[in-house]
Amino acid sequence: MPKKTIEAIVDSGNEYVIQVKSNQKALFSGVEKTIRKTGIINEYENKEVNKGRVENRRVRIYKYDERYISKEWKNLNRIIEVINMGIRGSNKYFEKHYYVSSLMEDKADVFAKGIREHWSIENNLHRVKDVFQNEDNSLIVDKRIAANLSLIKSITISLFRLNGYTSIKRALERFTNRVSDCSELMGIKSI
Repeated sequence: MPKKTIEAIVDSGNEYVIQVKSNQKALFSGVEKTIRKTGIINEYENKEVNKGRVENRRVRIYKYDERYISKEWKNLNRIIEVINMGIRGSNKYFEKHYYVSSLMEDKADVFAKGIREHWSIENNLHRVKDVFQNEDNSLIVDKRIAANLSLIKSITISLFRLNGYTSIKRALERFTNRVSDCSELMGIKSI
């Protein structure tokens, strides 16, 4: 995420928790140095068995240290390291993610809950759009048209969920090519 975006978030009176990607080379390197050279403020670990998967999540928080990360990242206060490991089926996995935050929070479980809830929202929307609405395979190249179509798909998903559909696949099957059913879904009375 660009520094200007973070600046806009802070200037609007909000806080941020943002994932750091490896393509942000200086920030990513600074986060790794911070983790290697400073002490952990707090750590939270959660183990669970979920849908046949054994998962272990560890969240550690560190103080921002200007020796390793530029002051240009506005209101940066915490570095968060999230380690996910476990077994899916018979395959072991290990993932490590980094985040930066303007929050002065010292409890790792607070960050763990917020990050987990964010990914839950992300997965529930994007997975549906990718799998059931085939968004990743769209041949539309005009960015405005693609953005508008994505918005329409999001509105459709919201309408289904607002009307009690937990399975978007079933809702799509029911309403595809059935205009009279769709008007009922949107609360429009038939004439």
